[in-house]
Amino acid sequence: MEEKEIEERLQKFIAALGNLGSLLNGVFQSGRMDIKVLERMNAAIEEMEKAERGADIEEFNVVREDCRAVYYNFNAIVSMIESQESRFMDNATMKAVNIFLKNVNASVVNIASAYGMV
Repeated sequence: MEEKEIEERLQKFIAALGNLGSLLNGVFQSGRMDIKVLERMNAAIEEMEKAERGADIEEFNVVREDCRAVYYNFNAIVSMIESQESRFMDNATMKAVNIFLKNVNASVVNIASAYGMV
């Protein structure tokens, strides 16, 4: 992989990571999450995954486990929300979604720390 492609992938990954972090911050500050926020989070996560996919470079290798945690926990949130028969989540689902959101946030902070962003 050429240096230019590595740099472009890293820039896209970091931009998506920053976007995801901002969205998470908004959710935690407002205490609210709606489908539009989930869609934006999903787009940011897809950009992160796209940039990382197939790149065997040190900058991604050092954060790979945290990336997997982001992907796994976000997919769990989507699955839980999709499993609800009504548009309102019960308390148990809300608590689980909050745990998964906190896990995503912790991994985002870990990745940002690894890149010296925080």
